[in-house]
Amino acid sequence: MKLQVLLFTAIAGIGYLSLSSYSGGPSTSAGHVAISGCGSTGNCHGAKSTATTVAITIKDGATTITNNKYTAGKKYTITITGTNSSKTKFGYQFSATKGTAGIGTISNVPSGSKISSAGGIAVAEQSGTITAASGLSVTFDWTAPAAGSGAVILSASVNAVDGTGSTNNDAFNNTQLTLTENTTGIAIANIEDAVQLYPNPATNLLHVQVDSTAKGYIYNSTGQKVKDILLNVQVNDIDISQLQQGNYYLHIMYENVAAKPMVVPFTKL
Repeated sequence: MKLQVLLFTAIAGIGYLSLSSYSGGPSTSAGHVAISGCGSTGNCHGAKSTATTVAITIKDGATTITNNKYTAGKKYTITITGTNSSKTKFGYQFSATKGTAGIGTISNVPSGSKISSAGGIAVAEQSGTITAASGLSVTFDWTAPAAGSGAVILSASVNAVDGTGSTNNDAFNNTQLTLTENTTGIAIANIEDAVQLYPNPATNLLHVQVDSTAKGYIYNSTGQKVKDILLNVQVNDIDISQLQQGNYYLHIMYENVAAKPMVVPFTKL
């Protein structure tokens, strides 16, 4: 099968994750995990070209994330941009990985893009050559993984092409952004009551222990309240069997305390 638009290479540690974009999606013949990608071996799309620029921007609402930190379970807006002064047609790929596995959830890709799967890794990519006279700009959503996931690598490649279907004049480049998990700011100051929540991830029952009577509210990753609970000074068994799989947040509001709720993320399997 002939490569038409794009090679995506995601570097994780000392390994290289090589995803080749064919007309039908990422290559299944490449096995998705290789020691080196097409760009470094000089075939496929040739060597990387500095004539093509690539950037990843991540936003929380209208705020651009500049500290390279993510909050577990939060949905972010990702924008991939690419320019090449001599070309007006582009392809791209994006993925979020931890080691050799995909992590988080890609959603809401625009027209002209699709979500593919390569070796168990979700990949956002073009569904056809994208014509953009002023440069490529593609925006979609990425929901961060559950708490405790640690560092995540966001990787993007942009390939500037002549639109003939040949790889002879391809000019691709790639970039990466490492996000670390934000583990501060979820506990509210002036409240020192211990909270234990387990297991996490949970399937049917969530056990929550608090040191003071409190009200609890469970919100999903889009901010919708899905359950109200009353927490007593004991181990509280919370039935979450009716919740859909995904990331959630338990907001704990202590009685007789004028403060914002304590927020504890968890995952429903």
